Amino acid sequence: MSQKASVDIKELETRIARRLLLVCLFFFPLVAAINASSIVSESSRSGMQLDLRIPWALELTSMVAIVLPIMLAVHLERRFPLDEPDRLRSFAALCAGSLAFSLLHIVGMAVLRSVVIPSINGEPYELLAHPVRDFLYEFRKDIFPYAVVIGLLTLYRKLEKSRLAANAEPTEAQETGRLTLKSGGGTIFIDAQTVEWGRAAGNYVELKAAGRLHFPRVTLAALEKQLQALNVDVMRVHKSHIVNRASILEVSPTGEGDLWIKLKDGAEIKGSRRYRAQAGF
Repeated sequence: MSQKASVDIKELETRIARRLLLVCLFFFPLVAAINASSIVSESSRSGMQLDLRIPWALELTSMVAIVLPIMLAVHLERRFPLDEPDRLRSFAALCAGSLAFSLLHIVGMAVLRSVVIPSINGEPYELLAHPVRDFLYEFRKDIFPYAVVIGLLTLYRKLEKSRLAANAEPTEAQETGRLTLKSGGGTIFIDAQTVEWGRAAGNYVELKAAGRLHFPRVTLAALEKQLQALNVDVMRVHKSHIVNRASILEVSPTGEGDLWIKLKDGAEIKGSRRYRAQAGF
């Protein structure tokens, strides 16, 4: 693996983790506040005597204790990403990881609460009085945040990979002189200097290069920009057409200010008066 590739992968993982951190800093304190205030509200409505510090202590210790499990989830998703070809293996590994996530969360809560709760009410705190039943209860609650974390990591990985691929295309094009374009369900590579003309066709461009027609999924403006960056003498002759100047055989006026542009392959394109001066005709 090249040094640049290693840097790109490291940057990708850093950006994914940073995005998740920002969401968690908002999401988990919000959930803790909602849960604690709900418990306080319910106890007040039912007339039950409750030390109002206890619900907040329980929720805040749960929030703090989930930090390590989230770090574990980040590691698991990085090791078993769902966008890899062997998705079934990754899914199975991540499902098994949910048990470790919950166990680590439970142990963290037990440790923190064994210190915090007695300092509030002077009574010992026991989280797993009935180990199996209590674990299943906590595990059921942990499934949702674990699924949210894995889902967000998967989404962010997809977004960051798309961003890196988009950034890499201009660099690769400069090095190889080739265009890398999406077409149908695949990718096509075209020598930029062989491009003859392009015509906008909705979300696609009808592109003639080296005597062949292609239909890449790209805007005409983006294609024009890429070709110019590769020193192809391409020019806009109409809002829907670009032409490689080297492919032009003849230019003749229409008598109405517009142009007819005849290309070496025999094709004729009508040029707009709007672009006539820009094209130099």
